[in-house]
Amino acid sequence: MLTLIDIPEDVLRELYEYIPYKHRCIFNKVEFIRYKYSIFPINQAVYFKPDMIYIRKIIRNNFNFIFQQLLEVYFDQLIKIKKYYCNNKVFRNLIEYINYYCLENNAYKCKDVIDYYFVEKGLSKNRHKKINYKNIRI
Repeated sequence: MLTLIDIPEDVLRELYEYIPYKHRCIFNKVEFIRYKYSIFPINQAVYFKPDMIYIRKIIRNNFNFIFQQLLEVYFDQLIKIKKYYCNNKVFRNLIEYINYYCLENNAYKCKDVIDYYFVEKGLSKNRHKKINYKNIRI
C-alpha cells in the first residue's frame, strides 16, 4: 500500500490543487490565514448570527490562534449584538458573554486575545467598572 511518503512530490502538488479551500486551511497556519474567509464568510446582512457552537468549542479547547482569526473577521459584528441572553443572565453584548465563557472554562489564552482587541479598538477604558451581566429572576 502506498503512503504519502512514497508518492512523488509533483503528483502531490497536483493532488493538492483539487483539495477544497475549506479543507486545505487545516494543514498549517499559513494556509489557515490564506483561506480563513472560506471558513468565516463576511456576512454583510443586517442581522448577523454567529455559530455559537463553533465558538464555544474553540474556547473550551483554548485554540487561541483560531479564535484570534475569528475575532479579526467578526469583532465589529460581535460587539454590535446587544443584550445576549444565556443561562438566566443578560449580557451587554456578545463579546462580554464570550469573555465570561472564557473565564468559566479557564481559557486564558482566548481571554487575552479578547483583551488585546478591546485595547486595539479603544474600548478598554473603564471596562472594569461597567456591569457585564445581570441575573434574571424566574
